[in-house]
Amino acid sequence: EFETLRQFQEARYVSGQDITSLIILEKLLRDTGLTAAADLLTSGSAELSQRHDVRLQSAQRLMQTFGAAGAPALIVTKGDSRRLLRGDALFASFENLMASIEQ
Repeated sequence: EFETLRQFQEARYVSGQDITSLIILEKLLRDTGLTAAADLLTSGSAELSQRHDVRLQSAQRLMQTFGAAGAPALIVTKGDSRRLLRGDALFASFENLMASIEQ
């Protein structure tokens, strides 16, 4: 899943593609060999729609809990502890980002 999400982000931020388009998402999934996922996406599956809604609601609850507004937002989980990473850490050097995560 993370590799696929990385590819979606690359398509958006590097290639400038509209990853909200079902046509583009379907092509990205097929190009990465995820044919079954592409078929499911374009089928109008009620189950997929329901799973999407559950994940979206979960993400919205997390954002509310931690006071996150907009994107990007990163919640760091260590053991039983969670915290919102400051947004500026995401735009700093990789070393600073990792240091912020490890705090």
